[in-house]
Amino acid sequence: MPTFYRSAVAAAIVFTLSLASDMFPEIAAADAPVRSWELISQHQPRPAGEGRPALLENPAVLEEFVNRRIRDRMEAEHLPAAVFVAILDGEAILKKAWGYQDIEKNIPVDFDTTMFHIASISKTVQGTAIMRMVDKGVLGLDDDVDKLGPSMNIGDSQRFDNPVTIRHTLTHSTGFRDVMTNSSAPPDKFERVRQAIRNYLTPQPTPPGKFVLYCNVCIAMSGGALEDLTDKWYEDVLQEEVFDPLGMKYAVLDIPPNPRVETLDQYMAVGYVWNDTSGQFDRYGKFLRNLYPNSSVAMSAGAMVKYMKMHLNEGKHNGRQFLRPETFREMHSHQASNHELIPGYRITFKEGKQNGVDYYGHSGDYRGNDSTMVFLPDYNFGFFLSYTGDNNTFYRDVITQLIDEAFPSETETFAAPVKTQEELRKYEGLYTNFRFDEPTPMQMVFPLFGQYKATATEDGLLHIAYPSYYFKGGDVTYAQVDEKLFRKVDSGDPSRIGGYLVDYLVFHPSDDGGVYGFSSNIQNHSFLMTKVPWWKGKENFTAILSFTRYGLMTILGIGALLLAWRFLAKVIRKRQFPSSAVGGRAGWAVLGAALTALGFLLAFFVKLQNTLPVNLTYGFDDLGFSPYFVLPLVSLLLFIAAIFLVIRAWRDGAVAPWMRAALTLALAPLATFILIAVKTHLLTYFF
Repeated sequence: MPTFYRSAVAAAIVFTLSLASDMFPEIAAADAPVRSWELISQHQPRPAGEGRPALLENPAVLEEFVNRRIRDRMEAEHLPAAVFVAILDGEAILKKAWGYQDIEKNIPVDFDTTMFHIASISKTVQGTAIMRMVDKGVLGLDDDVDKLGPSMNIGDSQRFDNPVTIRHTLTHSTGFRDVMTNSSAPPDKFERVRQAIRNYLTPQPTPPGKFVLYCNVCIAMSGGALEDLTDKWYEDVLQEEVFDPLGMKYAVLDIPPNPRVETLDQYMAVGYVWNDTSGQFDRYGKFLRNLYPNSSVAMSAGAMVKYMKMHLNEGKHNGRQFLRPETFREMHSHQASNHELIPGYRITFKEGKQNGVDYYGHSGDYRGNDSTMVFLPDYNFGFFLSYTGDNNTFYRDVITQLIDEAFPSETETFAAPVKTQEELRKYEGLYTNFRFDEPTPMQMVFPLFGQYKATATEDGLLHIAYPSYYFKGGDVTYAQVDEKLFRKVDSGDPSRIGGYLVDYLVFHPSDDGGVYGFSSNIQNHSFLMTKVPWWKGKENFTAILSFTRYGLMTILGIGALLLAWRFLAKVIRKRQFPSSAVGGRAGWAVLGAALTALGFLLAFFVKLQNTLPVNLTYGFDDLGFSPYFVLPLVSLLLFIAAIFLVIRAWRDGAVAPWMRAALTLALAPLATFILIAVKTHLLTYFF
């Protein structure tokens, strides 16, 4: 072979080998051991040419479903009243109403006039009003909220230079966390939204746009900005921009300053909660959301039909454009999410995905009244369900059941690299909801029942235990896809939280190379869980509380013995009781502080026990200032007085050394209690 050809062949061989060497890592990755599962998939596309199912377009088929899934289960689910409406191609094809608007007065539900509190569905009404303002050129979605609403002083709580925009507020991506304390109040303590934001907004923990996480106070900012910008009250803006133009006669912002409420109050469905002990419904007390743009709209199903028809008719009402086409498309297009495989938000609409079907809408829970509004855009179909009875998993079941029956689930083979337990160690630990991981008194009690434990299993999977109060809780197992992404491979009991969770969750890295938290979506509700610092761990927190409890009981025991001593000395032995024997003022000050602290703990946890099973958020809000705040402050003052008097006891030598030592040790549990109160901002939050 000529030298030229030999050289050419050699060069070709060398070139081929160099390419092969570059490919070796990929070949190795491809040959790495994998594990596979046959799973029901929310992301599997629908079969080609499937068409619209009969459940969505045949009123008789839909009515049979509604009767079976709603009407027939109302008694079992303790729902005294309910309404349902389905809209197809811009027209209502089914309207249903059951039960009683007011049980005590025997007033039946009227589809057109009975008004239900739609709670957080109100956010979409706010978004609609803002998009009307965008149409008019009053504001833009990317305008700085702090500049539009200067009276809220949002800038005082911002930690990052990036401006928080109207778009951020309407897509839950402002970087602020929710304000849970004092977000609701009885009528006599109701606060206007701008005042509430000034009072309770906590410092911004993350930059705007970094995370998507559900946040009431965040979306309320744009409502406050509307008031600043228009120099009108928010209820007047809603009336002028949404309710009146759409002819929604039985719709109102239900807050005390709104004069329209008085005339419509007779049509309000009464909120109830089922009492297992008495076997009857209890009427809820009236509580109002200070962040009222989010959750204070009440409307009838008849009014909701007009509202939904506009949103299903591309922004048209009675043939006329209510929202400009480009504004409508912006409102109804995807805006933000924590990962491309995890649903996120449109403008005020929460996205969901099930059985390959994209849907969006909003749900709302309000003291004895729960609601959901769902759009299936690819099928031009939507429905609204509202009921009294306080059961916020029932409407979620209806959403799941309707999509399951209309669009049977598909399976897929999912494969993931085999991982070892050690490789997953970095993801282990306790996590808590970002909404509650805030510098407020929520930190004091949330570790006791609100933490999510992630554990790496021996077979290389990640197991997450969700707390029982959170949509019934449950255990879910995930397989790692890549450094951040995990796929649900075992949902545990589908009737619990596993059945509501979407296919994927994503872990977010921390600045130190560890894990900041993880995020996912429960049906159509996004969440972010942040990793819990060691001192807020449930086991550590429980140990501290146990120490405090035993210390307090010790003090009370000492007090009981001293009282018995006094009784024996004075009554039985007829001797004068020496006050110095109990340490004088020092002893009684310590005992008083202990009793106060113990009284606080007992009242606090009794209140939690009575409120949390109904609704976590409102349970904490209902605590108010007493004993949530006042008794810890009293305990602190008595503790300081006790320290002063114990020092005097040591200095003066008025009592025996053992008594001085006992009094000093008695301060330890009180000191622990004060430490917890300060560390969790229980004492400092309101200053």
